[in-house]
Amino acid sequence: MRTPLFQLPAGHGLEIASFELKEGVSEAELQHAARQIDADWLRHETGYQGYALLRGEERRFVHLTLADSPERARQLCAQWPAEPACRDFLAAIAADTGHMDFYHCL
Repeated sequence: MRTPLFQLPAGHGLEIASFELKEGVSEAELQHAARQIDADWLRHETGYQGYALLRGEERRFVHLTLADSPERARQLCAQWPAEPACRDFLAAIAADTGHMDFYHCL
């Protein structure tokens, strides 16, 4: 039997958003924008547990948001379009490339 790579807390919610980076935007700019969201907004929100940014092939990325419940993950992500701290990150995403899913941690 293998040990899980890591264990997320049971009952927590995870948002997984995949997207392509817009031409002309660097990976460093995207990382800076993700850190800005965390520092300026999300870490002050009740229920927020953390985030991760992953790079795939070419200009493909995944952003993960962990919250204390699936409902809270959805609520936080629904606020992104109106949240000033998210402006640079959202502007870095190539049009029509984003896909978002929500999961319940077991």
